[in-house]
Amino acid sequence: MSWFSKIFKLPQGDDIKAIAASLSIDTSGPEFADLYPTRDALNKAIARTERFKPSDIEWITDIAFARMNDAMNFKGPVQEITRAGALMTPDALKAQGLNARRKIGARFFEAITVGKVDEAVEALELALHTEWSKANQLHNLRRMQKLGIKFCEFRAPGGDANLPLESELSGKRLSIDEAIDLVKSRAADIRRSVFAGEVKF
Repeated sequence: MSWFSKIFKLPQGDDIKAIAASLSIDTSGPEFADLYPTRDALNKAIARTERFKPSDIEWITDIAFARMNDAMNFKGPVQEITRAGALMTPDALKAQGLNARRKIGARFFEAITVGKVDEAVEALELALHTEWSKANQLHNLRRMQKLGIKFCEFRAPGGDANLPLESELSGKRLSIDEAIDLVKSRAADIRRSVFAGEVKF
């Protein structure tokens, strides 16, 4: 082994695990119990889309809840749900006016009661994104409260990514209580934004 390799030796085995553990945050403790949406919140959000058969809402909820609690954001569960069941054949996709290369599961397709596949996917994504973001925002605001922080700044993602309300509120100073009320009442309209605690030294 060269001197260069010895100095810049890549970690192996247990060393990799130790480094990964040191760089990650353990969210298994009670302090993070509210970091992800509850199963009930997800179930209600999916039902409110009015896109799926009542008999199918349970398995859709099961996947969403399990994957989010595996630390996935909303995109992973949406992909798994939409690919549930045997994948539709190219001919079956074409018959529904879909791209033959799309990956849509028959179980998901059969669960749809209203609208087209793309509309159902969009509604599901909005529902899961909103609940995921809402839980995360409320968790962070609760932790600010616990630290004695009284105010925060609303930070929108910026540019074309902003939703109308996000653009309106961008940079605005809010009390923590105001921020919590905003999340609870307008979660879908601010789902891409974060709150930065105002810390005075």
